[in-house]
Amino acid sequence: MKSTTQPSTLTSASYEELVREMLVRLGEDPDREGLTRTPERVQKAYEFLTRGYKEDPEALLRKALFTVTYDEMVIVKDVEMFSLCEHHMLPFFGKVHVAYIPNGKVIGLSKIPRLIEIFSRRLQIQERLTTQIAETIQKTIDFLQSVACENRQFKYLAGPCMTTNQSCPTQSNKLNRPEIFVSKQGARFRTNRRDKCVKLYGAGFAP
Repeated sequence: MKSTTQPSTLTSASYEELVREMLVRLGEDPDREGLTRTPERVQKAYEFLTRGYKEDPEALLRKALFTVTYDEMVIVKDVEMFSLCEHHMLPFFGKVHVAYIPNGKVIGLSKIPRLIEIFSRRLQIQERLTTQIAETIQKTIDFLQSVACENRQFKYLAGPCMTTNQSCPTQSNKLNRPEIFVSKQGARFRTNRRDKCVKLYGAGFAP
């Protein structure tokens, strides 16, 4: 099937024109009833799923710092996370746990899930996502004693067949692939605070 849109250049084409062209190259008819508004919907969907590029995570944290005399561990766990894998732009999801040791100031608890959302609303891999969350907290709150971030229960909607060109297993099999575990820890967590995390999580923050 020939292309129905012929923009002079890729950069001059609108988002909707590019999606329409993709439909054509997939062998679809972008003018049929079920697809006429698909380019518009796809644009809105990806603007939402990648809105983290337009948000400032450090500014978010600076607005939610509170002075308090407290130096015990603060933990926010089981935060649901949904993102897009940068390799195929397909969804992956899991749960994120964040723990830090304050030194005079604490972060408003609601801002930790928001921080996770900002970084997850970008094209990601789980290793970078984990590191970005932990390092942003450490960088923004320079008086922090230590910080750790752990991502668990990652599941992908894309199987290994995406890159090997092998026959794909059933969808249910892909959704039940082994869980992936990634962690980023400050030195203090690796030395004298890991045991407490293990007790609180049951399994978390392994070195």
